[in-house]
Amino acid sequence: MEYLYSSPKNKEKRCQEIRRVLPPVVTRVVDKLKEEDKTLFPIFLQNLEAYLVLDRITKKLARLHPKIPLYSIHDSIVTTPPYALLVKKVMQDDLESFFGIKPIVSVEHWSLNAREPP
Repeated sequence: MEYLYSSPKNKEKRCQEIRRVLPPVVTRVVDKLKEEDKTLFPIFLQNLEAYLVLDRITKKLARLHPKIPLYSIHDSIVTTPPYALLVKKVMQDDLESFFGIKPIVSVEHWSLNAREPP
């Protein structure tokens, strides 16, 4: 989080380590977005997330499978167990199509009592 909200000139060891492991093209894009205002990058990420989850993936699911219950929570889509794998597949395919790389998408099972395992 510190890296997302910090200046491109931040010399903190944690931020420098993140910059070191990211591909150079990623750090150049991030730095460019932060150039005039360091808050632009996290806003860009929030808008990208909303576009992908709300405007693309949930709309596609609703169009193809109108009876599926869908609820979005940040970068997640909540549904009922019978539809979980279908939602995961559509999400993976759409994100791979958009970014050109295969994403890691996982299914988290919820229980009625959060203290009990599913």
